[in-house]
Amino acid sequence: MAERDMKSALSASLKAEERSLETRMAQAEAYFSHEGPSPLNASEQPNKSPAMAHDKVIRDGFSMPTGDYKLIAAIQARALTSGIGVTKSKVLRAGLRVLDALPLEQLKEVLTAVEDVKTGRPLVR
Repeated sequence: MAERDMKSALSASLKAEERSLETRMAQAEAYFSHEGPSPLNASEQPNKSPAMAHDKVIRDGFSMPTGDYKLIAAIQARALTSGIGVTKSKVLRAGLRVLDALPLEQLKEVLTAVEDVKTGRPLVR
């Protein structure tokens, strides 16, 4: 009996994954088949400033509550529905730009609303 349950669970999981893949492929197809302007040729690429071209990337670690981590995934999903695939890093960097544009009073309100978390790695026992 347990084998039958496992088989039906695996079958349902595979069907759900196939539906998910079909949805993602349809979104990608819709995104890449739009009737907008053609992509830029190499000679028409916009000029990047030297500072942006050679900006050093720094790897860092940080702690965040599970709810905030899930919020990043939710924002990624919202962006994907509009045809934009973004990484967690890009979501966080976009958030920094939004915070930077806020007036000081609003920035203080937002920062005080975010809960403090204990820094460091959790103890694994």
